[in-house]
Amino acid sequence: MSIIKVIIPAYNEERFIREILERVKKADLRLLGLQKEIVVVDDGSGDKTADIAKRVKGVKLVRHLKNSGKGA
Repeated sequence: MSIIKVIIPAYNEERFIREILERVKKADLRLLGLQKEIVVVDDGSGDKTADIAKRVKGVKLVRHLKNSGKGA
């Protein structure tokens, strides 16, 4: 089974990040022969985005210390 990485860039998304992650987790890709790995890239958020994301089971968190934009 192949793995697809779902990369979610986030900056000050504490209001929405949990809902986004739960929706992505619910997407069933098994019929396509795929497993998914969910990665949130927190781009220096000043709110609780990273704290929320790291508490969601099955989500990998990468943090940038300062905001560098989505391309970073």
